[in-house]
This record gives sequence, C-alpha cells and structure tokens, in this order.
Amino acid sequence: MKRTVIAVALICLLAGLAPQPVQAETDAQLFASFGLMTDDSFKFKDFLWHLGLNLDLTLNDLLVLSPEVNLVTRNFKFKTFMLEPAVLLNLKLGDSFFVGAGISKFMVIAEGDYFGSTDVALKANVDFIDEHFKFRIYVITPFNDLFKYSLIGLQAGLSF
Repeated sequence: MKRTVIAVALICLLAGLAPQPVQAETDAQLFASFGLMTDDSFKFKDFLWHLGLNLDLTLNDLLVLSPEVNLVTRNFKFKTFMLEPAVLLNLKLGDSFFVGAGISKFMVIAEGDYFGSTDVALKANVDFIDEHFKFRIYVITPFNDLFKYSLIGLQAGLSF
C-alpha cells in the first residue's frame, strides 16, 4: 500500500513537471514546490520537508482557489511519508500578494501497510507571487486547539 501511494504521488509530481503549452492569458497556474515545516517552538530539532504541486485557479479579480498536494517526510529519513492534500481560498492584495485560509489533512504512510490520518486542520497563508515564482509562509493548526499545536512552514515554488 505504501509503495502504491508513493508511486502515484511521484507520477503526479512528474506529470506536473512535464512541459506545458504556453498560453497568452491563463486563469490557472501550476507550481512545483519545495518547503520546510517545524513546530511552533522554531527549534528545527524535528522538521518536516515536502515536495508538492499547487494549482492556482483565478475565480475573479479578488479570489484565487488553490488546491495542492504535498509529499512530506521527517528529517530526511525516508521510512515514513505523509501525503498532505489541502485547498485554500486566497484574497489578492495587489498584483503580487495573497492572504488566505483553507483546510489541510495529513495521511501517514509508514513502513509496511500502516496507513493513518489526522483530523482536518486550518491552514492559513501569506503568498508572494511573481510571474514564475511563489513564496509562501503558512501555519497549520487543529480546529479544536487553534494556534496551540501548530506547524509553521516556508514554501518556494516555480510555475510552468
């Protein structure tokens, strides 16, 4: 089961990295990203890193819907992976800045056939977006203990 989920996630990542035809004006932008997460103590003793895909769908002049999926591992040890799907609704602040919030869920894939998941959590973010680059700062926190047990993250992505 673990190998199957990892294989599907890697295939999706590679499909997103394939060259895409260039359009003059688009309402969707795909980003491949890399990032780091740590707990709210900022000690980075135990940190998570991730690779992911993020799709920004422009809804109107003010709103952008951003579904994403990240493949997460702990401390560069590849024994346990987590899949983190999320969806965010962002508000545009000018041409380059966005603020938003949405939901996120971690699905744990461990050695053997163990599979578990967390409850849905709040994911709030601030983004800076250039034509082909995105930089994001975000926090993930459970709904039942808002900002008590949080993950803080940084993410950088390139668009296609």
